[in-house]
Amino acid sequence: GLWTGDVGLRAKYNVAPTHRAPIVRAREGGREMAEAAWGLVPPWADDPGVGVRMFNARSETVATKPAYREAYRRRRCVAPMSGFYEWPKQSELKDPHYFTRADDQIMCVAALWERWTGADAPLESFTIITTDANEVVGPVHPRMPVVLEPEDLDAWLLGDGAPEEAARLLRPAPPGVLQASSAWS
Repeated sequence: GLWTGDVGLRAKYNVAPTHRAPIVRAREGGREMAEAAWGLVPPWADDPGVGVRMFNARSETVATKPAYREAYRRRRCVAPMSGFYEWPKQSELKDPHYFTRADDQIMCVAALWERWTGADAPLESFTIITTDANEVVGPVHPRMPVVLEPEDLDAWLLGDGAPEEAARLLRPAPPGVLQASSAWS
């Protein structure tokens, strides 16, 4: 499975940036699920409020941008979800579209996590990595989350710390992996 053990987390619906959500990350001997704030707060930030702007990280710059570089090397994780919403860009259509896996399995989205210690209690946060949209998402929005296949989870989470191995996974979902529906139908 994606993780082992009872983590005591309940399902969350309509998660938005700054909300807390589950992540799965590597730990010695396996994987663990944790809860973190969606919106990455780098360890060097003066204020955790920067996370509100850092909920997505572009795959093209995640290895080099100072806010993400160290997390990309050492703190990769997965954001498990049933699907994601996108709203059409520059269109008369205002209805959001909901994207899920075509096989109805949990979607594992590439993400990075950090621990910020600039306050009384540490804050763990994460960002979702995006890439160019595939043929399913493209008609609605130009970008999409990086969707990982189950066989790629270890390479993403562990990868022996090798960013080169992780970089090959930062691509649009292959044909047939995703399906779309109107969120309101």
